Amino acid sequence: MRKFLGLMVVSLFVVFATASSVYALGVANSTHTAFVTFPASAGAFTWDIAFKKVSDNSTVANANITWNASAIALGTANNWVDSEVYAVIHSTLTRADAHIEIYQDNVNSAVYKATQTFASDGTSKAFNGLVLSTTSAGHANGSPGDLPFAWRASTTTKSAAATQTVWPPQYSGTTLVSGLATGGMYFLDKSDTGYDSAANKAYRTIADKQGLRYGGGAGDIGGSPSGTFYIYFGANFEKAMGGMTYGSDRVIFRGFYE
Repeated sequence: MRKFLGLMVVSLFVVFATASSVYALGVANSTHTAFVTFPASAGAFTWDIAFKKVSDNSTVANANITWNASAIALGTANNWVDSEVYAVIHSTLTRADAHIEIYQDNVNSAVYKATQTFASDGTSKAFNGLVLSTTSAGHANGSPGDLPFAWRASTTTKSAAATQTVWPPQYSGTTLVSGLATGGMYFLDKSDTGYDSAANKAYRTIADKQGLRYGGGAGDIGGSPSGTFYIYFGANFEKAMGGMTYGSDRVIFRGFYE
């Protein structure tokens, strides 16, 4: 049995009018409207996710996002390093109210619990990032954002030789002063101030009716939201200390429709 979702039949017809109902326009414009309206529930939304190693594209059974600590030079400025693991998302998204998101929930973590506020303006609260483990010596109440953490979506895979692809851009006006122009976006934590603001939704949206999110700007989204997408992860280890464990066990991918 064939099933139709949100099918609207638009009739095409020809009327042969009598001479008295035909109007000769001469040199003039004749403007008309053509439209079709689909129900809100029309379309489809399915997605799945898997995790693979950058080195050989083999599947990571435990789905953990990891780094090779021995290859990271501590004490280096702007020390952004890509993780060894990336995510693969297969999406069919043709519903206008469907979304795929990514965010953190460090406040509700037990091992990497963020409990202190951190913000340059002294009023906002931010709990995102790779947080110092509660089992690490010197843990200070799980202070948030110990290490900046970011993600980047792409329609193509990167080669193992491309060591760095995730480094969120920083601009002065229109001038790129640090990072990569296509270096992705910082993670948001669901407890961050302004998490639900329109501006911050860009930092947690992977795909929606507008397409695939490739940057934090209002227009940095496009293409089809259906297809195979690759999500890469990176962190800034500039302030990392030897003997410590940093992480987040609440990195959440969410697919939903409103």
